[in-house]
Amino acid sequence: MKHLYILLLLLVASTNYAQHHIEGKVINNASEPLPGATVVLLTQGDSTMASFALTDDLGRFRLSGINPDDYILQISFIAHDNYGEILDTEWSAKTIEIGTVILSESTEVLQEITIKAEHIPMGIRGDTISYNADAFKTRPNATVEELLKKLPGIEVERNGNIKAQGEDVDNVLVDGKEFFGGDPTMATKNLAAEAVDEVEVFDKQSEIAEFTGVDDGEEEKTINLKLKEDHKKGGFGNLNAAGGTEESYNTKLSYFRFTPSLQASAIVSTNNINEETFTFEDRIEFMGGIANAISNGGLVVGDYRGMEDGLNTSTSIGTNLNYDFSSKLKLTSSYLFNRIHNELDQESEEESITESFRYSNLDTLLTDKINASHLVNTKLRYKVNPFTELIFQNNLNFKDFENDRISTSQFLKTGNAIGFTNSEFMSVSDSWGIDSKTWIKRKFEKKGRSIISTFTLKKDTNDKMDFVNNQNRVESNFFDVIQNQTYANALTQLSFDVNVIEPLSKKYFLGLNYAYGRSKERPERLFYDLENGEEFLNEDLSTAYNKLYTYHRGGFNLRRNVKKLKMNLALNGQITQLNGTINNGEDTIEGDYKNMLPSFTMDYEMRGGKNFNFSYSTSVVAPELDQLMPLPDNTNPNFQYIGNPALVPQYDHQLGASFHLFDNFNFTSLFINLNSTISKDRIVYRSNIDDQLFQTVEPVNTDKYQDISSYISFSRPFKPLQLKYRLRARFRHADYNSFINNLSSGVIDNNFNIRFTLSNRKTDHVLVETGMAVDFNKRAYGIDESFNQSYRNAQYFLVNEFYIKGGWTLTSELEYNQYSSDMFFDAPNFVMWRASLRKLLFDNKLEVRISAHDILNQNIGYRRSGDSQSIRQVEFTNLGQFFMIGLNYRIGKGRDNGGMRIEMD
Repeated sequence: MKHLYILLLLLVASTNYAQHHIEGKVINNASEPLPGATVVLLTQGDSTMASFALTDDLGRFRLSGINPDDYILQISFIAHDNYGEILDTEWSAKTIEIGTVILSESTEVLQEITIKAEHIPMGIRGDTISYNADAFKTRPNATVEELLKKLPGIEVERNGNIKAQGEDVDNVLVDGKEFFGGDPTMATKNLAAEAVDEVEVFDKQSEIAEFTGVDDGEEEKTINLKLKEDHKKGGFGNLNAAGGTEESYNTKLSYFRFTPSLQASAIVSTNNINEETFTFEDRIEFMGGIANAISNGGLVVGDYRGMEDGLNTSTSIGTNLNYDFSSKLKLTSSYLFNRIHNELDQESEEESITESFRYSNLDTLLTDKINASHLVNTKLRYKVNPFTELIFQNNLNFKDFENDRISTSQFLKTGNAIGFTNSEFMSVSDSWGIDSKTWIKRKFEKKGRSIISTFTLKKDTNDKMDFVNNQNRVESNFFDVIQNQTYANALTQLSFDVNVIEPLSKKYFLGLNYAYGRSKERPERLFYDLENGEEFLNEDLSTAYNKLYTYHRGGFNLRRNVKKLKMNLALNGQITQLNGTINNGEDTIEGDYKNMLPSFTMDYEMRGGKNFNFSYSTSVVAPELDQLMPLPDNTNPNFQYIGNPALVPQYDHQLGASFHLFDNFNFTSLFINLNSTISKDRIVYRSNIDDQLFQTVEPVNTDKYQDISSYISFSRPFKPLQLKYRLRARFRHADYNSFINNLSSGVIDNNFNIRFTLSNRKTDHVLVETGMAVDFNKRAYGIDESFNQSYRNAQYFLVNEFYIKGGWTLTSELEYNQYSSDMFFDAPNFVMWRASLRKLLFDNKLEVRISAHDILNQNIGYRRSGDSQSIRQVEFTNLGQFFMIGLNYRIGKGRDNGGMRIEMD
């Protein structure tokens, strides 16, 4: 594979032999440099774009990788007349000097640059970079994702994640409006590139900052897709149906309709090839966000797959409706239905330690799960007058879940077999919930003065029925559990907050805030022993619990709001009260906690696209219900989880610093980030393991937890060979205590991940992307140093896409996965190869595609993980080799106003 890499890179590099560079400088009539001027080189024959660049701070530009030909040089700048000349040169020198070009001010007064000319590829207005989509050639029927890959300064990773100016893109808008809840990939993977007129990249302020005019430092890197006029009126879409070997199928219908006041979209999809139409982020957006997850020292190694392990059959329906009733009243709404049928056949090996012995277990697992959910999101925005705005948001969810599971475990202690467990588990559950939020926003004639209030009501219910049949045959610990179990919970949350901003001067603002929250839960779990077909209530295990959690938080912040240097100093006080009763008052839980929550942020913007940010914050994390409630869970025959009513809230200190550089003129980006967390009363888990290996786990508080993480990303074009490369590295160090059999044991986790990608810049005829990703893991245990772990995973990849005359496209994606054998038995290495061949027919209305998945038939499911006391490897069934054939019909507007496309996947 190494030789294949070298051959392909030489092939790409050879196309750049004997290329030239064109250099010059752009100034105005006052001899001042014009930074950000657009320089475009066009071929004389057909006026296609051969190269382009932006001038730097000194007005200089350089066009690299130019082949000898007849060209036209075109230069443009905001509020200045365009410049154009026929390039007359003998191409005798490697570098062609144009000299100094003077642009005269335009007689028309322009408030902003608007890119409409066919060949001007990009421009800058303020903090926004705009790309002219027509200036970047894409293949017929290409998606927006393929268009973004061609835009300088924008990167699309293999998993679909988007980076702009070196930062993750958080949101993609369509004509300035949300699209399917805000997930970036929904627009980029489903909209056609031919529908887009301009691509805008900017830092979008928070909703509060946009309303008040006072920057609060909360920004999202955002891409706005501005549609062409003929796509703003009418509908277009795509219908695909595909089937193949191994009973594989994949069908999808997408339709989009836009008018000046309406955006309506619908996506319907079903497949059994482990593809999901709506991502995890989509579901979170539909549910209104996700609470911060609490890490307890566990580390899972492996890539995110988008679906659960095993074989998945999914059906999805999604609709998005945005409608402007008037300039004052606007509606945003979405509906998502998702049903996933998961089948898993899995084998795993795990080795664990205690203070006095080691043990291991060999497990087999068969599961059959069906998860169905309906998610509805609505947001109604009403602008009462120029100073007052109301927002009403509702998130509804309905869920059904079925789970059938059979598992066996064989246990070994110091290398000797000591017994086994068998388990049969069946579960059916349903739940529903509503989350309603109302904003009342009011600003005043004095600029910066505002009051913003938020009211929130959340209600969730969950009902569950389980059947448990467990056999435990480990040493002398012989017992059986045959039970029906029921679980019910009702959650009600109320919250209110108000924020007042008062300007002290043009630069400084004072903020006052108060928040109140109340959360009440009533979980109940009943256990029924089964004997001779009859149920008998097990009163020793059955438990009902009431939890009431309230908080009051108030404070102030002082904000310096200047574009170059922004600072915010805040101090809040929080009073937290926790009250709980067990079995109608048999036992009670009470807690009253007072905390001060200081924070500080600084954002320093330097010249040349450089930015430095520093932050310090504190937070209180209340125990989750399943950590507090003493409701036992015995569904695992050799494992029992119990809650701990004595838990106290966790208090975290977070430090962060970052440096960001992006050069708009040579498209170099550098991003460095450093974060640290120090916790008091960190919530971790204590394991008690007896001689029969029966394990009881409960959450406890500890004061030893430190976490340090860093991230660096560097990307830059290598113009002499017309290549671009990106280096990305992550490091995480965690030092914390684990608890085994009431003994404290220090654990040190280190994880280092590095990724390097190299690709060609000119992709009109061929796209080549190659690279590697290596993940190093090291873990040290204070309780048993001989159990210290060190292992490595690596992936090497090569992606090719060749655009051949006559409408042919050949695509290949090759991955080699390598796992070190340290601490593991029979660590596998395997190759995954996917390829496709496409042919356009009938003026690009028809596309024939043949593709194959896992050509070498080597793909397996494999994962590794480790935690505070064990290390584990898992192998499971995964998709193997298959071929597909399908039909795709393009609906409505398009480059050829519709047509048919046949797809063989």
